[in-house]
Amino acid sequence: MEVISVYNNFANTGGAQDIALMLAQHFASGKQPMMLTTTSADNITTEYAGKADFRPLSLHSFRTIAAEHPGAIFLSHDRKSTTRLMIYRMLCRNHAKIVHVAHSVFDNLRFATLLPRHIVAISSGVRDNLISYFHIAPERITFIPNGMLDAGSRAPRDAHDIRILHIGRICAVKRQIEIARTLTGKMPEHTSLHFAGRGELEEELRNTVAGLPDTHYIGHIKPAEEIDSFDYVLLCSEREGLPLSLIEACMFGKPMITNALPSVGDINIHGVTGYVCSSDDALIRTVGTLPTPDSDEYRRLAAGARKRYEQYFGLEKMLSAYDELLNNVAADRN
Repeated sequence: MEVISVYNNFANTGGAQDIALMLAQHFASGKQPMMLTTTSADNITTEYAGKADFRPLSLHSFRTIAAEHPGAIFLSHDRKSTTRLMIYRMLCRNHAKIVHVAHSVFDNLRFATLLPRHIVAISSGVRDNLISYFHIAPERITFIPNGMLDAGSRAPRDAHDIRILHIGRICAVKRQIEIARTLTGKMPEHTSLHFAGRGELEEELRNTVAGLPDTHYIGHIKPAEEIDSFDYVLLCSEREGLPLSLIEACMFGKPMITNALPSVGDINIHGVTGYVCSSDDALIRTVGTLPTPDSDEYRRLAAGARKRYEQYFGLEKMLSAYDELLNNVAADRN
């Protein structure tokens, strides 16, 4: 079985890009994987450059690759790329097999989106969105949560102060600036909030938190190396597919503070793995009453988060599910 991976945007880092490359490398079986993209070679971010044989996503490349790799499955990770592939297949009048991986929820461009017979939903929220908004029949959807390679749990800090980490792309959807303004002056003296990541609103976030005693922007970090110095992971986005930052939090045994998005609910269970806040007022109340990392209650939540990772979000679970699906697609003669 040969798999050609496709993703639109490698100019930025993100969870969908990480999963797309992880799966591409898995199906390449030790060789450098091929990745079709609309991102030019000069604009591919340094974090991803060299991890795949990046080729342009175009009608010409699709026609050539489909002819040179008959029977290959095109595994596409964003709806723009998938729609392009569907159009290219019609124009070329071939029978190339396309599988779409839905990484997020949408409420626009339904009639401009073309989706194939086989679709992966990475969370229950994404699955519900495919059914309710895109009117996809449930039997066309395979539910495969994202997974991560186990980097090991972390022991809680033996400390009475609380350090909260928000990690992710600095953008409007992630609401970092709103969260900083919401919590400014509302956190207890022993609690601090730290924003990590890069993105188009990085400078505005930096200016927003400048001079605040309890809120900081710390730039890009590698969670595996720096997560030990934080106690909670916070995420209250406008929308999410299945955020890798929360899967990492579970893996490292860090309780989470989130809003009530359906997709986030696949990971964070209120009172079991962390806290779910229904509003910004609830977020303020939650942050004001968090158990410290030296408490029994904190250790209970940390153990619950780690157990959640082990049950649902291991890398091998994800890879095995994709292996099974794509083998079935390859064997399907329709």
